[in-house]
Amino acid sequence: MLPLVVEPAKNSPFLYSAIRTMATALRNRASATRGNESRILLMYGDSLRRVGKALEEAQGVFRHEHCVAILCLSATNIVIPQARSDWATHAKGVGAMIERLGPKPFSTGILHTLFVGFRPLLQISSIHNRRKTFLSQDGWVTTPFEAVPISIMQLLLNKATQLPALLERFDSLGDRSIPSNVIAMQRLRDDFLYMIKSLKDWELSSKAQAKFSLVWPKPDSPDAESSDRKPLWFANVLVASSLTHCWAFEIVARQHLDDIEESIAEIKGCNVKAVLRRSDSASDEDENPVSILAEKICDSMPYFLQPELKLYGPASTFFTFLTAMKVFKHKKTYCASRLSRCQQVIDRLASIGIHFPSP
Repeated sequence: MLPLVVEPAKNSPFLYSAIRTMATALRNRASATRGNESRILLMYGDSLRRVGKALEEAQGVFRHEHCVAILCLSATNIVIPQARSDWATHAKGVGAMIERLGPKPFSTGILHTLFVGFRPLLQISSIHNRRKTFLSQDGWVTTPFEAVPISIMQLLLNKATQLPALLERFDSLGDRSIPSNVIAMQRLRDDFLYMIKSLKDWELSSKAQAKFSLVWPKPDSPDAESSDRKPLWFANVLVASSLTHCWAFEIVARQHLDDIEESIAEIKGCNVKAVLRRSDSASDEDENPVSILAEKICDSMPYFLQPELKLYGPASTFFTFLTAMKVFKHKKTYCASRLSRCQQVIDRLASIGIHFPSP
């Protein structure tokens, strides 16, 4: 993507500034001393101001340079922990511009490439904000992919586009102990169950259609020697990122499903555990399926931390790893050992200059 815009960036000061800031941050991360954080923070702040001004001056008119600048700043934010995450606010602004332009222009060329790269950022931002997104509309699910092959990740995002809207509906329930909320909760429960089924169908279909194994345990890994868990290995980094995001989306859906089931059961005076078992016919595991999914994400981290994946590997886990870690913080029975594993991953990330915010 960057080779297509580096030369034009010289005529767009805000984009040139964002690219230069990201490049400086990556060089600093690769160096042994890593002593230029204060200078990079100044560059980062200047880039944020330039991007903000450019968005203001655009007055709602989309330019692909806006997307690239936001992607550069989001990458910088990962390797420089002190940097403010204001890029997320600007990403929302760019998302509004994309929406106004409509899906058709994003079906070919550089705009399609930018849409494919920017879509996960918008999707995850909508999940964090718990607000529905225009990306869930049929036109945005189909039109950008009518003329080009669609990747495994984009197929997954098609399945997950309704998740932010479900979270918004969950928040709008208000007091879930009120009996008059039961019908709304039952409808939302059914929609979360449908979301979980859709994610599982995507995973099963992806594995069935592939001509090779997508994921397998790697018992000969050094990470397996220091743990009773075997790291998961993947066919390639796109498969790894897609599967782990699927598991993270399912975690979010299941956590809210459990809360709804518990509320309904309490109102009806039912046994909560029995209700949860009935609603989860897809899993016959003794352990909570949310914990199982979180374990799988953690078991995937050694793959993403391979040196040859450079920044792309760890950056692909920004949402998934923090989602898994939040699970372990709430599951008191398994808290100590699992959080210890997470801390080892955090320490390893820090040793290579990658810093995630605390979940």
